Formats: sequence, C-alpha cells, structure tokens
Amino acid sequence: MSVAIPANRYGSVLVKAEGQTHEFAATADRDIPAGRTVRITGIAGNGVIVRDEAAPAASAATRGED
Repeated sequence: MSVAIPANRYGSVLVKAEGQTHEFAATADRDIPAGRTVRITGIAGNGVIVRDEAAPAASAATRGED
C-alpha cells in the first residue's frame, strides 16, 4: 500500500501487474495503516475497495451466518 487509508475515506494503493506498478485511489471500511498488504474486493468509481490482509476474518456468527 502507498499511503494510509482512513475508514470510509480515500488513500492509495500500488498494484503490481504484468511487470508494471500502478497507483489507484482506494477506500476501506476500516482504517488501514500505510505499508500493509491489502486485497482488492471491489470497484468504487475510479478507485478500488480494499481490505487489510492482516485483519482477522469475521466469524460466521459475527456475519449472521449459521
């Protein structure tokens, strides 16, 4: 990741693909500190939605699944 992403605001991520690095605006539902590895989970306008790879996944009970 390039810069920190405050919850529900925009920061930026660096994406390496096909030998090139691209910078994209990115948003997330939680604060993500700079330097973390993130996973792209969707598209938001001209940017991407990401989640922190190091954040623990929500349990089935937390998500409301049985």
